[in-house]
Amino acid sequence: MPWSNTPTTEQRQKFVTLANSGRFSVSELCLEFGVSRKCGHKWLVRHAEGGAKALADGSRAPHSVPLRTSDAVERIVVTERRIKTKPMVSKAWSS
Repeated sequence: MPWSNTPTTEQRQKFVTLANSGRFSVSELCLEFGVSRKCGHKWLVRHAEGGAKALADGSRAPHSVPLRTSDAVERIVVTERRIKTKPMVSKAWSS
């Protein structure tokens, strides 16, 4: 099923439904859906633990950013950049 236009959550749900039917082995389904057996088993575990909602893609954002610049320092840097990037007015041309 590579290059299918159906959403990934629908494909995963179809995979789980077929796997739970008992008519196909997980290896057969993984080959048909073009995923590794590890991925197929991961989908089955997710579905068993959280239902259909668990088959959706999760956030890829980091849980924390320990070395992030503090808000105070960020404000100072932004202020300094704004001051330095203001256009310079030449007094020689204005007279």
